[in-house]
Amino acid sequence: MISPLSAQQIHQALETLPEWKLSSDKMSIQRHCRCRDYETVISLVNAVANIARSQDHHPVMTLGYNHCTISYQTHSLNAISPLDIAAAQSVEQVLCTIES
Repeated sequence: MISPLSAQQIHQALETLPEWKLSSDKMSIQRHCRCRDYETVISLVNAVANIARSQDHHPVMTLGYNHCTISYQTHSLNAISPLDIAAAQSVEQVLCTIES
């Protein structure tokens, strides 16, 4: 069974994910992405959807013409867990290929 991360564990994990921030309510981690155009945003959303499907862990995403916000929380715990950190790390790897 998965357990919530402590505040210290979250802080340590976010040190390795500098673009990710703790939400104001401290219940999720978020990353805001700027893209060059809508097609790039859709490519990003599709790539994150593939990660979500493979990890069976789904983010909340909001998007606009040239931006997207990705937010992870382990909903069954109403907290941040190692699943969220692993998903964020996977998203970062995909972003390197999309943004370049």
